Amino acid sequence: MDSKLENIFLASLFHTQDKDKIPLANILNPTKMELMHLQDKGISLKIQNSEVTVIFKLVLVIGDNLGLNSIHGFVESFSGTQFCRFCLVDRTTLQTLFEEYQCNLRDDDLYTLDLMNNDHGVKRMCVFHNFPGYKFFKNKYVDFPHDIEEGVANYDIGKSLAYFISKNYFSLETLNSRMSGFQYGRKEMRSKPLKISGNDIKKKFLSFSASETMCFLRVLPLLIGDLIPENESHWQLILKLRHLVEVIYSPVFHQKTFIYLKNIISEYLRLLNELFPNENSSKPKHHNLVHYPEVLQLMGPLS
Repeated sequence: MDSKLENIFLASLFHTQDKDKIPLANILNPTKMELMHLQDKGISLKIQNSEVTVIFKLVLVIGDNLGLNSIHGFVESFSGTQFCRFCLVDRTTLQTLFEEYQCNLRDDDLYTLDLMNNDHGVKRMCVFHNFPGYKFFKNKYVDFPHDIEEGVANYDIGKSLAYFISKNYFSLETLNSRMSGFQYGRKEMRSKPLKISGNDIKKKFLSFSASETMCFLRVLPLLIGDLIPENESHWQLILKLRHLVEVIYSPVFHQKTFIYLKNIISEYLRLLNELFPNENSSKPKHHNLVHYPEVLQLMGPLS
């Protein structure tokens, strides 16, 4: 419902190239002024012959990782040394951090210092810095479709399938045959993956769309579960991935679910690095997962 065009109000449009010539804060200043007016003055509505003033508050700035990094003043390259907008992780520690408590988290004071020194991946002031009531390090958002559907899942399922095939648990032909013959539900029919190529297995990365990846992950136990030994650790990795995805995408959860999710993500990342120790298993999108429980606790269901 939220993503339907009828529920989206256009605030501004600009060419991407313009922000290379004009500060992003200047480009978005009219939007900030409009948000300020809605927060200070609100809008008046007539409800049952009574006039009511509705005040709006900026709670979240949402977007993809690139857009969020740009708006909040961080580097826009995820191949850089310090790419995370939540903590100071770098390439040397990326493979060894499995929980947020291990991270050196950013805060307002550190952000101000980094802004002065152009350090730790901070390039410029956040567009919404000092906006009343909005604190980036408390009003957190994560780009879960790109982190998971077009990131973690494609990487890790691809590596696991390549391993299963190398162990002769099944062939690529068998997998594709089962995929084509599987009785998908009406909802899944719109996003069912067609086939996996030999190149996908060679690269150890699925070239599926986001919706195809989610569909494939959900039906994968039914496709090949009977062909893999129960105690196979690589299979346990897939099951853990499937489980943590279902928790992350849940529209409703218990108020302590963030603690449970923290444990699931930690177990998953540790097992991933144990099974694929020489492949730099943790990418920036894997690292982002360690911050999900905190965002879940602060902001509620991500979906």
